[in-house]
Amino acid sequence: MENAIKYYYNMSPNNIEKRENGYIFEYKEELYYLENCFYSEKRIKEVYELNKIMINNQILVHEILLNALKQVVTTIDDKAYILMRTNVNLNKKVDLKDISYFHYLSRFLINNKDNSNLFWGNKWAKKIDYYEQQAIEIGKKYPIAMETFNYFIGIAENAVTYINDYKMLKPTLAYCHIRTSSDALDFYNPFNLLIDYKVRDISEYIKYNFFNSNIDYNEIAEYILNSNLTPDDIRYFYARMLFPTYYFDIFEKVMENLEDEVKIIYISNNINEYEKFLNYLCRYLNRFTPVEEVEWIKKAINQH
Repeated sequence: MENAIKYYYNMSPNNIEKRENGYIFEYKEELYYLENCFYSEKRIKEVYELNKIMINNQILVHEILLNALKQVVTTIDDKAYILMRTNVNLNKKVDLKDISYFHYLSRFLINNKDNSNLFWGNKWAKKIDYYEQQAIEIGKKYPIAMETFNYFIGIAENAVTYINDYKMLKPTLAYCHIRTSSDALDFYNPFNLLIDYKVRDISEYIKYNFFNSNIDYNEIAEYILNSNLTPDDIRYFYARMLFPTYYFDIFEKVMENLEDEVKIIYISNNINEYEKFLNYLCRYLNRFTPVEEVEWIKKAINQH
């Protein structure tokens, strides 16, 4: 890999470190990320153009670099890669302030963007249908995963019903992330960006931290108080908190043999605590705008 980087980028890399989706290395006191490329040609072109705009406007993202052939994609040992200069401290954990600041800096890029295909209810319903169609075969191969399958399908269906009541609302658009965690390498990756309702990032970050035992109630309260969320934002936020993205992400990895199904047990063991958290969050959000409670969650808490 060192020789390939020298050849294609005219860099002499130091401290090359293998990561899950590529390599990190240092060059002239700057940090670079050579990422495995699985993106379509259309996606690469779109992201590269967006990346140039963001860099020119000092929006904090990794900067995509061209190789010696003036191309975005470089093939090394029959694998495609894209090189990016990281502009952040990768050891710093991303928090809600970072997410809010990113939305603020990139807000001017959202003007007049079409949101007609963003409605989450349709996408969630299709995902539920797909899993239910696969349920019998999944159960034969992954019996542990199936023990709580119906529970999470049920709460996902609740989320769909909940958000279908809000079809006419207009929450705030933003450049968000396909998945949001506290990892800076992923968060500032331009290929992790998409246009969506800004509460997507917030809810996915909170769910990620909850199921990684890193939830901070004060951080959440401070964000809600200071982020100028509209009533529509708040209702969509709670709807997405109901949808078990965290479970389905692990479930898909289990089906693809990328995760051990035992990992699902940890999520399942925290169901009761998450129900309590959802109930707390609903009551807190009702201080700012009416948010409908989910009756079965309220009843379940009383029985715990």
